[in-house]
Amino acid sequence: MKTTLLSAGALLLLLLGGLGNSVYLSHRCAAWERQLDSAEEAVTQEQWAAAQSQLEALYRSWDKCEPYLHIVAHHEDVEQSLVLLEQCRLFAALEDGDALLSAGEQLRCQYRHLAETEELRLQNIL
Repeated sequence: MKTTLLSAGALLLLLLGGLGNSVYLSHRCAAWERQLDSAEEAVTQEQWAAAQSQLEALYRSWDKCEPYLHIVAHHEDVEQSLVLLEQCRLFAALEDGDALLSAGEQLRCQYRHLAETEELRLQNIL
């Protein structure tokens, strides 16, 4: 009986941990998308300093979360997101709006991919 309760408790903890991770990562990715939207809006208005500031804030937010991401997500996905973010920052510094918007769309897709791969769904478990 004790073994069954311990097993059930362990399964419940794993389920709650997975659910918590999914919610947290979905929230973070959505927040990063909003920051990216703000930077892109500044680019369309040719406010380069504001775009650079938004992307710097996005980078700082990402940097704080990156160690956690390396624990819970595929390293390739995390690294690809960072590469795309660095491209966006470079294009903002170069004031290349078209390239920044293109890289920004790829980054947005990457954030969505990160969130989706950590959702608590059967296809992600198997």
